[in-house]
Amino acid sequence: MAQTTRKRNTSRTESLTIRLDPKTRFALEFVSRITKQTITTVVESAIKDIAEKTYSDISKTYTDNYKEVNNTNWKYYWDVNEGVRFINLANDPNTNPTYDEEEILEFIKIHWKYFSEDKDLYILRRDCIDVIWPHINKLIKIWRETKSNNRQEASDYMKQLLDKANISIDKKS
Repeated sequence: MAQTTRKRNTSRTESLTIRLDPKTRFALEFVSRITKQTITTVVESAIKDIAEKTYSDISKTYTDNYKEVNNTNWKYYWDVNEGVRFINLANDPNTNPTYDEEEILEFIKIHWKYFSEDKDLYILRRDCIDVIWPHINKLIKIWRETKSNNRQEASDYMKQLLDKANISIDKKS
């Protein structure tokens, strides 16, 4: 007898808890009823609508093709790779990075060869980020503890991770 396999739902969602005053909650439920959409769909649509209209006024010049990027919205920063998203977002001061994000970005800028082809972090090394990013919190801890007496320790750890994945960062200087 042939076995049938159930197709798994590959979309992932995250939960968000918000507080609304009664008037706003009523308005949300009203829109949901009138449009025959779930409350979640109404909220998602509202977020997407405002995100499309919200821009960061940055100007970046890419060193490889001199392409200018101005007035970017969320799509410029979005990437399926969490590390790439983080770098894109934290590297723009208009996104108001937190202290922790600034600390991680500073670490990335100091060790840019592990994350990018260039010092300005315009051409990111997705292969390296895929390997290193799951360890970023451990790397930051190592960096905090050793940067005053052994600045090489975090680099050595990243090199070990990349060696294990058969990735070399010494393609270019």
